[in-house]
Amino acid sequence: MLGVLHSKQRSIPETPLDRVLRERLARAGLAGKHPRKLSGQRRRFLLVDYPGYGKNVGYAMIDSTRASADAAVRALDERLHVPEERLAVCTIGHSLGAAVALDFAVRHRVERVVAIAPFTTLREEAARVIGRQLARLLRENYDNRENLARIARHSPKTRIAIFHGTADDEIPVEMSRELAREFPFVEFFAIDGADHVSVLNVGHNKIVDWMNH
Repeated sequence: MLGVLHSKQRSIPETPLDRVLRERLARAGLAGKHPRKLSGQRRRFLLVDYPGYGKNVGYAMIDSTRASADAAVRALDERLHVPEERLAVCTIGHSLGAAVALDFAVRHRVERVVAIAPFTTLREEAARVIGRQLARLLRENYDNRENLARIARHSPKTRIAIFHGTADDEIPVEMSRELAREFPFVEFFAIDGADHVSVLNVGHNKIVDWMNH
């Protein structure tokens, strides 16, 4: 999950960490050739590894992922000396990360969510790949439908956009279309010709433009 945080304070001086994070965004394809589109005096970026990924130890279960994201926000509060309620928070997630971003938005005040190549539910995606019988053995199930419904009920001002490549053969674009049909407040963008990974580069400009407006 990638969280993009915009402070309501007039300005916060840039730190060496901010520069490192901008470089990581560029390598991820979310800043591309124009990193300043996502930066500025009032922008800050926080990248969170799932438990068991990168340097984060443990296992990527729903509870442990929530705990990591919550701990990261607390650490941000302490570093910037800005409480969460004074931050305008946006979350970005790709694939499984899209589910994490939506789950975060259910539990925190979030202004915007960018979900890139999401599934409808983890169990439905597993059923597509390994069959319904085996999919029932999943211990946990990220349910993007349910989380979108919760956001609509409890945080109706939260803006949500879905970006999905039309050539995605890992998570089919039809899953995103289904979510957009079921929840009309979701803004859906089909990225022509992009697959599950190249959507980050091919859809770069649309993603950044939506984040800035």
